[in-house]
Amino acid sequence: MWKRLNKKHIQPNVFGPIPVWERSPSGKGMGINMKIWLKLVIMSLILLIGMLGITVSSVSSINQLKQRALTNLEESIRTNFDNSIKDQVSNVISMLEKLYSQSESGILSEEQAKQLAASLIRDMRYKDGGYFWVDDAEGNNIVLLGNETEGTNRYSAEDAYGNKYIQDFISNAKSGGGFSDYYFPREGEQEASPKRAYVESFEPYGWIIGTGNYTDDIDITVAAQAAVMEEYAVQMQKNIVTILLFCLILALCIMILTITGISRDFKVMILGLKALSDGRFNHKFPEKYARRKDDFGILIRETGQMEAAVASLISNVKLQINTIYDLIGSITQNVSSLTQKIETIAATTQELAAGMEETSAASEEMSASAQTAEESSRTMAERSAQGKHEAQAIGVRANNTKETVIQAQQKAANLLTTINARLAGALEQVKVIEEIGVLAESIMSITSQTNLLALNASIEAARAGESGKGFAVVADEIGTLADQSKQTVGKIQSVTEQVTGAVSNLSESATELLHFVSTDVHEDYTRFLAIGEQYNKDSVFVEEIVTEINHDADSLDQLIETISEIVKNVAIAAQEGAEGTNEIADGNTDIRMGAENILKMVQDANNAMSLLEQEIAHFEV
Repeated sequence: MWKRLNKKHIQPNVFGPIPVWERSPSGKGMGINMKIWLKLVIMSLILLIGMLGITVSSVSSINQLKQRALTNLEESIRTNFDNSIKDQVSNVISMLEKLYSQSESGILSEEQAKQLAASLIRDMRYKDGGYFWVDDAEGNNIVLLGNETEGTNRYSAEDAYGNKYIQDFISNAKSGGGFSDYYFPREGEQEASPKRAYVESFEPYGWIIGTGNYTDDIDITVAAQAAVMEEYAVQMQKNIVTILLFCLILALCIMILTITGISRDFKVMILGLKALSDGRFNHKFPEKYARRKDDFGILIRETGQMEAAVASLISNVKLQINTIYDLIGSITQNVSSLTQKIETIAATTQELAAGMEETSAASEEMSASAQTAEESSRTMAERSAQGKHEAQAIGVRANNTKETVIQAQQKAANLLTTINARLAGALEQVKVIEEIGVLAESIMSITSQTNLLALNASIEAARAGESGKGFAVVADEIGTLADQSKQTVGKIQSVTEQVTGAVSNLSESATELLHFVSTDVHEDYTRFLAIGEQYNKDSVFVEEIVTEINHDADSLDQLIETISEIVKNVAIAAQEGAEGTNEIADGNTDIRMGAENILKMVQDANNAMSLLEQEIAHFEV
């Protein structure tokens, strides 16, 4: 049985020290070391400060919105005012253009049109007493409510602040129309009020038409709207401050209640965890906390489950320690026996590896020999294939020679027949020469008779005397012609004899040639044909032999290739077996070393079990 080792007792505290929620001595990690209630207070203060900031920002934003709204309102009113007086002047200009067109068309005279236009402008009104005035470019007033100012020059007129507003009107009119600000009393009043006018010139008459309105009404409207907005803004600010105070009070109450409850719950949790750290796993949390549905209830329930699980684990560990001691002893004995067997297997494996290496070397030599034989058989197969190809080519040439000899023999036979027929025809034609000889003899006979006749005629002419001289001359000429004919016939006979001799020689030569062709040449062609046939038979025989050699070479090559593949597989298997055996030997060494390590680890485990036994001895379950 494996003996237990005695070790120095170690302070039983598997969970480590309980952290203290206070600032660390170095000052680092202050946020981590603060108490929970202090963190909640800081968070609440930050929330309150944020709410105050939002309130101040909201009040400031309301004031800015109020000021922007007043500005936009004033700009809108003044813009509408400017557009209104400008549109009124445009209406008057349109009326003047119609009157001017009537004067141009002759309906009215120019003076009548001007008077009618002035009268109409003087009586025109819009809105609350709005009226128009007309001046020319020199400042002479033409229309102004029909009062005493009409017909006077007010070029240098000034308002209550010294502004020469007539000159300003003229300048704006010349530039295409514009607005002017000045001070002028209301109708029936003496005190001047702020006024804004728009003027525009009517070029055909040289008039400057203008109208305006008092702007203090705009200021009154803007001030009234400003008062309404100010009242609304103040009310909104009061509402925001009220809501903020209510939220602050509510948040403060919630913060106090939350911090108090959390602090109380954390004390319960800390006491329970302190009991667990002391090894008292029989401690129980209050039942009311376990029934809670909040995070603390979940935490306490999970902690209780962890406590039960750890208590069960410790109980099982205590029960299993003795069993593990017995198991360690058995493992030690088995590992020692296994180490001895591994050493024996290692020696046997090394011998087997040496034999495998020898087998691998012999297989490699056989593989090299097989490769040499395979190359030789492949070379023989290639040579036999070439021989087969040459034999086939020889057979083709033999067939071609045979066909050529047959064709030549046929041509020679045909030629012999043709020559024989032609020669026979030529010999038949040579008989004409004999007829020429017969004709020549006949002509010689006629010539002799002609000579006799000519001689008789000469004799008769001599007898006739003078009357027969002419006939004598004819007789002489006939005699001369007969002599010439005789000479010519003699030449013909001589040539005929030569031709007859030549034809006789030609006939003999042709007869000899035909005999040579029909006998010697025909026999030579017959021998050539027999040689070609034998040559063709020999090529077929050689091709059959080469085909068999090629087939045998292919079979031999396949057989050698199979043997080579088998030898290679044997070599590979032997090599793999040698390598596997070496790996087994190495593995046996590793196993032996592993067994030694296991033995050492078993000893370490025994030591650790002793320490574990001491550690869990103080736990209460």
